[in-house]
Amino acid sequence: MTALAVTVAITVALRAVPFAVKNAVAGSALLADVGRWMPLGAITVLAVYCLAQIDLTTPTRGLPELAGVAVTVAAHR
Repeated sequence: MTALAVTVAITVALRAVPFAVKNAVAGSALLADVGRWMPLGAITVLAVYCLAQIDLTTPTRGLPELAGVAVTVAAHR
């Protein structure tokens, strides 16, 4: 029962911390810059990770993956 109480307390605290920190840094220029660049950075890391897994020795030589990239780019233009 104690383990459950500790788990609940940690979960509630971790969910409350971002709201407390947000109020403390609400006017920060750094936070505005991070908010602007974070989505692009996350997508870049994900794309590099996914495209690094392409096996060029298979018969398709990565064509399905590159087709997926092309469709995604076209859909977002």
